[in-house]
Amino acid sequence: MVTIHTDGRVQFRVYLPHAESVELMSSVNDWAQSTPLQRKNEDGSSPCTTEDWNGWWHADVDGLDAGEHSFSYLVDNTYWLPDYAAHGVRRNSFGNWTSVLVIVRDAGDTARLPHIGVHAEAGGSKNAAFLEQAGRAEFTRRSASA
Repeated sequence: MVTIHTDGRVQFRVYLPHAESVELMSSVNDWAQSTPLQRKNEDGSSPCTTEDWNGWWHADVDGLDAGEHSFSYLVDNTYWLPDYAAHGVRRNSFGNWTSVLVIVRDAGDTARLPHIGVHAEAGGSKNAAFLEQAGRAEFTRRSASA
């Protein structure tokens, strides 16, 4: 699950109660450097003990540039897990699924979510063009015919 905050911070969360470690890998740094996720308490504080942990792993990332980014979680340094609750998924050059994160910044450089769920008639051709650029041509065609 990805949350984009208005201060530009992007929060990544994934529920993996049986994992020993979770790392965020992304196209932002050419998949070369990981960001470790941390176990958090029910109230969002950390560190936490195994007894009071609710199974969620968290990481906050600041300063992501506007645009489309790919990411995936590396679990227990063994397997890759895409985040299906992100802005989309696609196959990488190895044939594996990766998650898509789209960062849009307004005139005040405030990060926000793209209006992917807006129908074409509500946003006109501007939304259709954005969706086309974001690789969601099929969504655009279905929305326009609705």
